[in-house]
Amino acid sequence: MTSRVVLMAMTVVAAAGVIAGAGQASADVPPFSEAQGSGLDECDANRVCLYTSPRYNENAPAGSAWMWQLKSSQPNLHVAPTAGDEPDSVFNNTDSPVTLYQHYYVGLCVTVGPGRAIEDLDHYGLKNQVSSVRISTTYVCPSTGSVSP
Repeated sequence: MTSRVVLMAMTVVAAAGVIAGAGQASADVPPFSEAQGSGLDECDANRVCLYTSPRYNENAPAGSAWMWQLKSSQPNLHVAPTAGDEPDSVFNNTDSPVTLYQHYYVGLCVTVGPGRAIEDLDHYGLKNQVSSVRISTTYVCPSTGSVSP
C-alpha cells in the first residue's frame, strides 16, 4: 500500500512538472506586457514603457492608447504582433540607459537615460520605426545616431 501511495505521489509530481513546463514562456512569448494606458504614471518601476502615440498616449483616441512595459532587452519587438514598429514615445523608468533601434540592434538609434523620456520619437526619425530595445549600462547609441550592421 505504501509503495502504491509513493508511486502515485511521484506520478502526480511528474505530471505537475509537465503541466508547469507547458505554461512556461517560450522564445515566441516576449517578457513584456501590453495594455491600454497613458501617461508616465502608468509605467511600473524598473520598466521601459513604449507608447503608441506621442506624449505618452495623453491625446490618443479612445481604444488606441496601447503601451508596452518591458523588463528586459528585446531584440525583436515583432514577436508581439502589435509592438514592432509601433512606438511613438518612450519612458525609461529604470536605472540603466535604454537604446531604441530601428532594425534589430542596427540602423537609427537613440539612447534614453535612466528616468528620462522622449515624448515624440519622430524627432529622432524613429516614429513607428522601433523594432528592438537594449537595456544596458555599457552601451549607448553612437553620436552619429545610427549603428552599422
